[in-house]
Amino acid sequence: MFVFRDVADSPVTRLVKRLGVSTVGPYSVSVASFLVSAALIPVLAPIDYGFFALILVLVHFGITITNATVATPLSVLLNQNRADRWALYHVLRKVNFLSACGFFTVVLLVGWWFAADRWATLLMACFAFLFSVRWFARSLEYALSRPKRAAVADLIHSGVLIGSVATLGLSGRLDLVTIAGALVLGAGGSLAYLLLAGSKVPKPDGKVRLHAYREIWSSQASWSLVGVTSTEMTVNGHAYLVSFVAGPQAFAPLAVAMLCWRPVTSLFPSLTLLERPVMAKRLANNDMDGARRSVRDFRLLALAVILANLVGLAAAWFLFQDQIEALPYAQSDLVLAVALWFVTILIRSFRMADSAFIQAASRFRELAWQGVYAFPVSLGSVALLLAFFDPVVSLLGIIAGEIALATGIRFLSRKVRHDAAA
Repeated sequence: MFVFRDVADSPVTRLVKRLGVSTVGPYSVSVASFLVSAALIPVLAPIDYGFFALILVLVHFGITITNATVATPLSVLLNQNRADRWALYHVLRKVNFLSACGFFTVVLLVGWWFAADRWATLLMACFAFLFSVRWFARSLEYALSRPKRAAVADLIHSGVLIGSVATLGLSGRLDLVTIAGALVLGAGGSLAYLLLAGSKVPKPDGKVRLHAYREIWSSQASWSLVGVTSTEMTVNGHAYLVSFVAGPQAFAPLAVAMLCWRPVTSLFPSLTLLERPVMAKRLANNDMDGARRSVRDFRLLALAVILANLVGLAAAWFLFQDQIEALPYAQSDLVLAVALWFVTILIRSFRMADSAFIQAASRFRELAWQGVYAFPVSLGSVALLLAFFDPVVSLLGIIAGEIALATGIRFLSRKVRHDAAA
């Protein structure tokens, strides 16, 4: 009996209870995205699958930009008790709409460059737009400490996707165009729920003017954008280099291996959104010990998810070995790529926790510089390896960049703690 009581009161159990609701939604989205991508592997030719995977990388890059330019400032502003916080919310909402239009245009241009199917490209562009707007809407729920609504929105998105994939698969209509349509339906349904049933905010007083964004841009967003862009080049530079140098078909096996770790990578942004406001409040109250506990909680959950993902991969190999070996990709390349991605994700889990802590302390400029320092290491290594070896070996360049980025962020995190204690 005492054993069960100790387990119930353990830090891990308390962490799961606090984060359980918040992680169910994001994890359901990652599962749905995994199923969509996995269902297309045996259906699409490598060149088409490589294009599809590249667009997903671009869409998720759009989410990191949304986090930097609007979601992160929103979570900080709404927890600072500013009198003008709701006026600034409407400014951020307008900025989000404009940036979402930019994502729509970028996806259209990439589809045109690779001469992809026009309907698939148009639908994927619509998905990029809707997913960005949806992300801002769910960020509001996190900022107001109402993660259950965000979880419901995520479940709607994943439910529509899984249902659509099942229907399309059973009817024999599974292809790039229909999958793109399912992505639009999922994101659109989730956004509709957040707009209709999400938290109500005060209406704007008069016309929303973008010049009010200058303060946010200069103090937070500009340096956050520099940081996430350089970080994107560090962690996903290979996707762009391999696709545009060797073609989407060369990126396809790397994307298949990356898919194996999608549940983990999809969870990181939501985990940051959840823990960052908690860290910000504790830092505002001079509770450095509490903020450090949040960092440890972040890492603990990330490692638990990585372990669960690893077990799932082992089970998938045991259950579907024949189907995996029948894929039009070299098995040695897939195994090596999965192993290299494991090392990458492990390093990333440690630096993401420190990154959230530094953002909560509003040290955006210094954080951005860490990415600036690291991305030449990543891109240079990937380009060099790509010139002399097969594309899968270029993942070693991503690991080199991750090590450089994690080291810089770790030293900066220690500096922030030292400055707060002084």
